[in-house]
Amino acid sequence: MPPDAEAVQLFGRTWIVITIAIVVVVAGIGVTSLWLLSVNKKVNGPAGLDDPGNGLTFTNAFEPVNATIANLAGGPWQLTSILGIASEVPAAPLPNYRDSLNQTLRICGQLPGVTIWNSSGVPVFTGSLNSGAAPFWSFIYKNTSQTYIYATNLEGTIRVDGPSSAFASCVQEAGLGSSYIVNPSVDTPNVAQAAYSAAGEVFSINHSPLVEYYVLGSNQLLDPDASPFGWVVNYFRCDLVGVSGLENYTAVGNLSSGRGSGMFVDNGWLTCTLPSYRVAFGASTGNSTSTFDNTMDVHLPFGVLGPQGALTNNSTLYDGWGLVSWMTHWELVDGTGQSLPVSPATCQSWVATLADCPANSSGWFAVLPSQNGGWLDSYPSATNSSAWAVPNVILSSQDQLVLVCAGSWNLTADALSVLSAPSAPEITGSASL
Repeated sequence: MPPDAEAVQLFGRTWIVITIAIVVVVAGIGVTSLWLLSVNKKVNGPAGLDDPGNGLTFTNAFEPVNATIANLAGGPWQLTSILGIASEVPAAPLPNYRDSLNQTLRICGQLPGVTIWNSSGVPVFTGSLNSGAAPFWSFIYKNTSQTYIYATNLEGTIRVDGPSSAFASCVQEAGLGSSYIVNPSVDTPNVAQAAYSAAGEVFSINHSPLVEYYVLGSNQLLDPDASPFGWVVNYFRCDLVGVSGLENYTAVGNLSSGRGSGMFVDNGWLTCTLPSYRVAFGASTGNSTSTFDNTMDVHLPFGVLGPQGALTNNSTLYDGWGLVSWMTHWELVDGTGQSLPVSPATCQSWVATLADCPANSSGWFAVLPSQNGGWLDSYPSATNSSAWAVPNVILSSQDQLVLVCAGSWNLTADALSVLSAPSAPEITGSASL
């Protein structure tokens, strides 16, 4: 086995975890191949930095974050995980999880701001794929007592969460605890240039648009390759708005440790989504309705079920991962089957509570709130009567949908249905009101 190859984390987006050695492996619904390009050879990209656009290279993102972390009690704080996200279109990266995506999102989604568990606020990258830059960087630190801190740099805006019991629970549920300490001394421009020359350019020509993930250390996302011994640059089609089913990927890593160094390329394909989904409304609690200021809110908790098995609780692997807001189209019909008018949501961006989303007298709309009641998304958008305001929000079984209409409406015998948007997997589900 080549130096440190066993430290490369390779996952297929499947219902089971597949462990892959340095051979070609065919396993159910995933295929991957990995080969060594060079051993004991220093990789140097071309001189200079290509266009970073709205992104920051790792060093530019890391240094102000690290300066902030250095002032926190409990140190020294050392890095265990680094992730940079540079996506050419809106994306919804699938976070890593230990047992259940639902439970992980429920716990980790309570962290404030833009995170990998609430990544719809990550901006589209405007720079070059070979620049080593990304608009969003995500860092996990730990100290000698195994206490963890989470930090992000979003286009120069720094946020630090922890140490706290909330993030400690998140680390556990997300499976992010690690014995590794990573070396942050290597910046990403040369890494990006080398990866782009080795495989990224060909992949981008054949599979554009894409999302580029820079990973070092413990893997914050489910599928990209990762290693504690060097940067891995992942080129993905999965996670993008408008993409579902099977898609190719390529990853290029530059590993180094006391046993030598080596550059590898990993090619394969992933199942980006399940073939179908069923949205089961009211699976956990009954519907609740509230009326205020001529606005009626109908709360509809739901579960996301995949095609195999039923969702019986929130600690199962069969919890319908991969459903994203852009995939769904919604209809409200009366007792005769006639469609009721839909109107643009009165809240098209973040608001603190549903009280900031008063009814639109011309029709109904829907809001997806977060665990603390804040706005995540609304349907429909101001410009498209069959699309969400934010297309890249993950829908999971810890969520609820709130139907908003005028307080004078009589919803008796009405039904809300979810259908598939164009190019999405088959999606079914309905709720009687």
